[in-house]
Amino acid sequence: MRPLTDRVLHCLHNLAAVAPENAKSLSELVEVVEEPADNIKDLLHSEEQLGNIKSLTDASKQQRYYLTGLGILRAVSMLT
Repeated sequence: MRPLTDRVLHCLHNLAAVAPENAKSLSELVEVVEEPADNIKDLLHSEEQLGNIKSLTDASKQQRYYLTGLGILRAVSMLT
């Protein structure tokens, strides 16, 4: 099985979460990745610090996440 980081980055890529308007919530990611929310939230924070993911708060005050250009390159490079 691939590491959780790889799975989350691929998940965001496969869900087309590559721009703010397509950002996904933590609950959406938990449902697809099937890992505890705390694990995914910690990972998202770490990947945001590395510049692979950006977060935003939507109109309903929910945090959402999407891949940056660097994150897209990382997700795609793992496939080769």
